[in-house]
Amino acid sequence: MENKTNKQTWEIIIKSRWGEEKKVLHELDSRLAAGLYREEDCFELKTAVAEACLNSIEHGNDLDPRLSVEVKVFLVADTICVEVWDHGPGFNKVPPMPDHKQDRGRGLWIINNMVDEWSCCCDQDRNTFGLKMVKKMRKRNEGNL
Repeated sequence: MENKTNKQTWEIIIKSRWGEEKKVLHELDSRLAAGLYREEDCFELKTAVAEACLNSIEHGNDLDPRLSVEVKVFLVADTICVEVWDHGPGFNKVPPMPDHKQDRGRGLWIINNMVDEWSCCCDQDRNTFGLKMVKKMRKRNEGNL
C-alpha cells in the first residue's frame, strides 16, 4: 500500500515450518524489484530477515506449524524497518560470537552485521516476542556503485 508520502507497509504471516521464510523473501524481492536500491543492501536486508524468520520458526515457535510468524515491513523514504514476531519467550542477552568451528549459533551475529540497528521487544497483550531491524537503503546511483 503506497501513498504520496513515499511510505509503504505490508504484512506477511507464515507458518512455523522450514522453507516458509522463502515466502517472505519472495515478497521482499517483488516489493524491491524496481531496482532502486543497491544490490548489496537488498541482499543484506534479505539475509537478516531470513535469519530472523528462521530463529522465530525454530527457537520462538519450536517448529510448531500451528503457530505463526508475523512479519511486518515499513518502508519510509529509503529506510526499511522489518519486525518479525513469534510466540516464544525471547531472550535477555545476545550470545557472544560463536566459535568458528561451530555449525550453528550465528543468527544474531549475522543480523547484527547486515542491518544498521536492531532491537527486541515483547507484546504482553498478544504474548509475542519481536525482533525489529532497521536498514537504511542506498539508491543505486549513490556513491561509486
